[in-house]
Amino acid sequence: MRLRYSVLFLALALAVVGCDESPEAPTPLVTREQPLAAYCTANVTGTGVVDVEVNDACRSRGDCYLANVVYCENGSADFQALKAQAVAARSYLYYRNGSIGDGQTDQVYSCAGAPRDEHYRAVEETAGEVLTYNGVKVAAFYVAGAKPSTADCVPTTADITNTDWSNTEHFVTYNWGLSGADLEQTTLGWVSAGNYANRGCKSQNGANCLSLAGWDYRDILKFYYGMDIVHERAEGSCVTPVQCSPVIDADEAIIDDRDSCFSHQCRMGSAWWSENAGYQGLLWATYAWDQPTDCTGTWELTFASGGRFDVEVYLSDIGAPLTTQAPYTVRHAGSQTVLTVNQSSERGWVWLGQFDFAAGGDQWVALEDNTGEPYVDQNGKRLLFDAVRVRRAGVPPADVASDTGSDTVVDAAPDLGPPDLISDPAPDASGETTMDTTGTDSQMIPDSSTSAEVAEGSSEVSPRGDVTGDCACELRPRASRGFSALFGFAFAVFVLRLRRRRGRVCFGER
Repeated sequence: MRLRYSVLFLALALAVVGCDESPEAPTPLVTREQPLAAYCTANVTGTGVVDVEVNDACRSRGDCYLANVVYCENGSADFQALKAQAVAARSYLYYRNGSIGDGQTDQVYSCAGAPRDEHYRAVEETAGEVLTYNGVKVAAFYVAGAKPSTADCVPTTADITNTDWSNTEHFVTYNWGLSGADLEQTTLGWVSAGNYANRGCKSQNGANCLSLAGWDYRDILKFYYGMDIVHERAEGSCVTPVQCSPVIDADEAIIDDRDSCFSHQCRMGSAWWSENAGYQGLLWATYAWDQPTDCTGTWELTFASGGRFDVEVYLSDIGAPLTTQAPYTVRHAGSQTVLTVNQSSERGWVWLGQFDFAAGGDQWVALEDNTGEPYVDQNGKRLLFDAVRVRRAGVPPADVASDTGSDTVVDAAPDLGPPDLISDPAPDASGETTMDTTGTDSQMIPDSSTSAEVAEGSSEVSPRGDVTGDCACELRPRASRGFSALFGFAFAVFVLRLRRRRGRVCFGER
């Protein structure tokens, strides 16, 4: 029976990764119960054995396998697309059981030039991540595809005619919202519901489009391989997940939006763009609205040692109306506190409050776009995401650069002083407390929307907020790709929402 399947696979399967088509047989259709073992080395045809992940030795030699593949296959792409490329390339290598060709028949490892820092980072920040489905390693096919001109990054007929230079767009699958047997498989592999290894094909040009539109690499991969793919981290001596930086090991630390400890995630079609303003000349923006969250920005906080810290956010003027009720969430020592900030009335470092933090991670500041303010049009209110500063309680701020060349600390109501200390807040069952910061008396409003373990602590909150903005980019309608017929009604509601809220996507250099 196994031989019969193998012959059938060889006769029907066409597996191409890179730019051209070539045959490849699927792996046996069995699930795996044990942890996924890491391939620390790859046997590359014509080269020999090389290190798969990034380490000091292979980096100094310039022969780290995945970093070279990312560079050779899609090296000029935006960073989240590079991370998606790293996961897809690693997944395909694992599907091939660590032995692989060098070229368009498998993956391009050898090419002119050498990987740069962003290619190494893309591999390091996804260390060991492999796509699986029902316990089977996914053959994460990818091709160049057409270059989309659309906001939803699905190319038009004209795009395919004019930009599909490799003639590979017909292999690409668009599987956002799809899972299980509803997912579209690619003809690069054996098309059968029982072939768990075939979960579709990624477009490299499309992935770059999504990354520039603000998509996280995990969602980019779902866009092509379906909603039910699993990111499984292989276990082995070469896989060391990289901790985001900076780790807070001093009395003061700043987590900027350029740092790896800042991340954002947006649903498909959501507007997310950069502005040349703010702390160190860059911030991110989206539209505020009153529907379920579309975009979330998160600043991860990892402390070398615990203690009580002041938390501040940086706000700037970008020349457009801003939200008056930005919902910041601070997770600290097992508790969560939600604060409402008026971004339209302040500049510089704005104090959120003083919180007790524990040593280690699982602590953060997050900001969501569901401010409760109706979206009107592209002249509506914006929401800004920039730097977060934490300072040990009682330590004055150090001199830091601002967008005006000097630090500006703004206190909208210095005569009020800090609010009364709220000791041992009583969170709801979820561990979250919501605070209205429109006055000096902080009212706790139970909110069961977030689940977290609760640790006793205290928080001190002050009313704060402000700014406005615009960016030099092409105006594009918010758009979305349809879901399957099963979700037709939900899609109709989604379309009505999109007609009210149009997005803007910047495709310029960051």
